[in-house]
Amino acid sequence: MGKEKSAKKSKVILYFFIILLVSISVILFLFSIFLKSSVVLDKKEIPMLLIIGEKTAFNISKESSDLNFGTIQKENSASREISVKNNYKFPILLEINAEGNIKDFLLFEKIVFFDVGEEKQIKVSTITIGDEPYGTYSGSLIITFKRDLSNE
Repeated sequence: MGKEKSAKKSKVILYFFIILLVSISVILFLFSIFLKSSVVLDKKEIPMLLIIGEKTAFNISKESSDLNFGTIQKENSASREISVKNNYKFPILLEINAEGNIKDFLLFEKIVFFDVGEEKQIKVSTITIGDEPYGTYSGSLIITFKRDLSNE
């Protein structure tokens, strides 16, 4: 009787440790996936400027990396492009967001996918409906570079 109880107790302890090891392995695996997907490779902040005025004027300066949409009249639009190349040895994605009082005037893709070595032009447009007050609107375009795990 004593040997049977001891053998049962040993089996229960063995099963407990097996379940514990499997649970820890699953948790570590899921955590590693989370870490890979949440690791930011790079982050860029690009200043932006838009003026809504009575006369249209534009800025063609190549010296600045800012997105300057110039001056547009009400019920008009303007566009600029950003060139981005994936220099990583794996696919990436860009998460794009805008901040500041300019963000309500902007149109752009929020997520852009890149294969290895791929280069794309990302278009950022601004549009006014007509009821916005004249003035200067500014902010930043925040581009976050992340590893693309959707194909892995």
